[in-house]
Amino acid sequence: MMKIYQLAGGDELHSYKKSLVLYFHGPRKVLSTGLNQGGCRSDLEAVFNNDGNPGPGVQFALRADTYQEHLDVVAEEDLGLDPKKCSGLCTAASMDNVSIQSMKHEHFTVTAIATGGIEGNGGRIGDPACHSEKPGTINILLHIDANLLDGALVKALVSGTEAKVAAIQELLAPSRYSRGLATGSGTDGIIVVCNAAPDKKLTDAGQHSKLGEYIGKTVKKAVKEALFLQTGLS
Repeated sequence: MMKIYQLAGGDELHSYKKSLVLYFHGPRKVLSTGLNQGGCRSDLEAVFNNDGNPGPGVQFALRADTYQEHLDVVAEEDLGLDPKKCSGLCTAASMDNVSIQSMKHEHFTVTAIATGGIEGNGGRIGDPACHSEKPGTINILLHIDANLLDGALVKALVSGTEAKVAAIQELLAPSRYSRGLATGSGTDGIIVVCNAAPDKKLTDAGQHSKLGEYIGKTVKKAVKEALFLQTGLS
């Protein structure tokens, strides 16, 4: 296990077992698209992003009956986490190609931790639904060292997603399923973490707020760098 980044508020990002694990130093509110312990939670101790790529020419296989149970197995057996106290994302992108971008404001700090690759599975929302064997996922851990109202926490996820789409649009990355530009992939995930300790709560994370601005800047930069590091997209 190796600590690779110290976040504001005392949380730590560690790298081991082809995963990035974000350990919480205190009470946190989490909004996760992960299938294991996803949704809005206040009882988690960590979140993670796992590289499930078994290697060139090897077919990915679940280690349990369902994808949710697979993530629980990864959490417990590989990462030493209590599967009931963590939420995670999975990808075929290498954790070595992570991009970490952080910005500090007078009242908060925003850190975006992204991995990505959409060369094979990039799609535009609204494309015909289909199953793809080609890898391609953008995963984002968005850490905000401030306490947010529940609605603002949801808005932070929206702003982070908008920033991801803006990054892909600016890169002119194509959809593999239509003639439009990609907006992401069919397997993208995002986990937003905020510090639940401070009494003062931020009420907005949209474009008209400084928090929304910082989310946009950090996520856009992190997504662009992650895509470049993974596949050379620029």
